[in-house]
Amino acid sequence: LVPTLVDEDGRVVTESAVCVQFVDELARVRGGSAPPLVDADPFVAARSRCAADKVNRTVCSGYYRVLVRTEDEERKEGFAQ
Repeated sequence: LVPTLVDEDGRVVTESAVCVQFVDELARVRGGSAPPLVDADPFVAARSRCAADKVNRTVCSGYYRVLVRTEDEERKEGFAQ
């Protein structure tokens, strides 16, 4: 369940934050006209990365604990955390 990007040559980029940065860099290199996903202001970008990291640690980690378990009791424990 890790975000994964695969190009036409089969090259792979994984992990949420890395994928976001990769998409921004790829769009810039290819001359894309869409606004970047990450703000150009370094302070705003840093705050965004901190917020994304917090969500990843507090929400996603618990979600994965529940999702990957096969035993009902383990899933219940994941919800409790």
